Amino acid sequence: MLDALTALSPLDGRYAEDLSSLRACFSEQALIQQRLHVELQYLQALLPQLQQPLDAEQLARLATLQSRIDAAEPALIQRVKALELETRHDVKAVEYALAEALDALELGALRNWLHWGLTSEDVNNLAYGRMLTHSVQDVLLPGLRGLLLQLADWIGQTADQPMLARTHGQAASPTTVGKEYAVFGQRLLGEMLHLESLLPISGKLNGATGNWHLFQTFFADHNWPAFSDAFIASLGLQPTRLSTQIVSRESYARVLDALNRLNQILLDLARDSWQYISLGYFSLRRRSANEVGSSTMPHKVNPVLFENAEGNLEMATALLNLFAAKLLKSRLQRDLSDSTVLRNLGTALGYSLLAWRNLQRGLQQLQAQAERLNAELDQHWEVLAEPLQHALRLQGREVPYDLIRQHTQGLTMGHSDWQALLDQLQLDLPVASPAHYTGLAAPLARETQQAMGNYLERGAP
Repeated sequence: MLDALTALSPLDGRYAEDLSSLRACFSEQALIQQRLHVELQYLQALLPQLQQPLDAEQLARLATLQSRIDAAEPALIQRVKALELETRHDVKAVEYALAEALDALELGALRNWLHWGLTSEDVNNLAYGRMLTHSVQDVLLPGLRGLLLQLADWIGQTADQPMLARTHGQAASPTTVGKEYAVFGQRLLGEMLHLESLLPISGKLNGATGNWHLFQTFFADHNWPAFSDAFIASLGLQPTRLSTQIVSRESYARVLDALNRLNQILLDLARDSWQYISLGYFSLRRRSANEVGSSTMPHKVNPVLFENAEGNLEMATALLNLFAAKLLKSRLQRDLSDSTVLRNLGTALGYSLLAWRNLQRGLQQLQAQAERLNAELDQHWEVLAEPLQHALRLQGREVPYDLIRQHTQGLTMGHSDWQALLDQLQLDLPVASPAHYTGLAAPLARETQQAMGNYLERGAP
C-alpha cells in the first residue's frame, strides 16, 4: 500500500483505513485476481464440454492453483505484472502467468486451451461484473445497513420531540425530530431494496465481436450459447447472449444510478442536519476528550462529519453520473475509452462509502436540545393559524381568513398575542400549544423505525 503521506488520492492516503474493505474489491490486485479466477474456471468448464474431462489428479492440481488465486498469492500477482511489462497487454499477461503455473504443476498439455476462443473483453467483463457484484453485496450494502441502523436509533430517540417545521425556510406547522429523519429513513430503505434487486450484473462470453466465431468454426456441433450461459451463471452473473465485443452495460448503469440516488438522499440529510445544528436544535458530542474544534476558538465543536460527508457525496455523485452515462457508449463494436472509467469504479464507490461512514459517525454525535426546541415553538404561536381557521369552519362560522391573516402573516406571536386573538374570535382552540400540534408525527416516526428494524433483522439477501 502507498504511504499515506505520498498517496496521490486521499482514498489511498488519509482515508485508506476506512476503505480497506472496498480496496479488496477494486484494487489492481483484485482485478488481476478476478481475471485469473475467470480464466482458470473457464478452462475447467471448457474441457469437459469438448469431451476432454479432467481426471482426479488433474483436478487436484488445479485446485491448488485455484487456492493460490483465492489467496491472491503475491508471487502470482507480481508475475502477472512483470509479464504485463513485457507484453504491454494486461489480459495476455494473465494467460501467460497461468500457462507458467500449469507447466509448474506438470499440466502443460492444458495450456493451449487457456483463453481458447475468447477475447480480452470476455475475461474483463466477467471480472468487473464480479467485482461490482461483490462490492455491492459485501461492502456497500453492509455500509448502508450500518448507517440505517444508526439513523433508526436516532429516530427512536427523537420520535416524540416536537420541533418547529420550516417550509420555504419559514416557521410552519410543527413536527417531531424523529418524523423528519424518518422521511430520510424511508427514502433510504426504498433505494436499498431497489439496489438489492439490481443484482446480478450482466456478463457475456461470445468472442471477438459477440458471434462465437471460433467456437462455431471448430466445434459446430456444440450449443455454445447454452455453454456460455451456464458458465456465466456459475460466476454469479446474469448471462447476456447478444452483444458487440463488450457486454451491454445497462446493468452497471442501473447500479450506479441507484447509488447516485442514494447519495442524493444522503446529501439532503447531511445538509439538513448541518442546518439543524446551526439553528441550535442539536448539539454535538465531542468525539474525544482532546478533540479540537477550531485552531483559535476553543469553544467550538464543528459539524465536520456532516460537512465531510457533503463534500464526499458531491464527489461521488459527479463520478457516478459520468460513469453511468459513459459505460452505456462504445464506438462501433469496441473502443477502449471505457477502460480507465472501469478502473475508477472503486474511486466513485470509495467516496460514497467514506461519506456514509461520516454520516453514521455524525449521527452518533447528535444530541437533541429539547429546551431550545421547545422554547422556539413557544415563540411561534402563529403556526396555530392553520387549525384556527379550520376550527371556525367546523363551527359553521364565516371564516374571517383576512382577519386571521392580518393578525398572523409575517408576524411572530407569543402566547399572550395568540390568546388575545382567540378572545377576539371568542373561540377555544382544542390545541394546548404549538408543541402539542404535531399530528401523527410521532407514530409515523416509530412506524418507519420499525420498518427499518425489520429490514435490518432480515439480514443480507
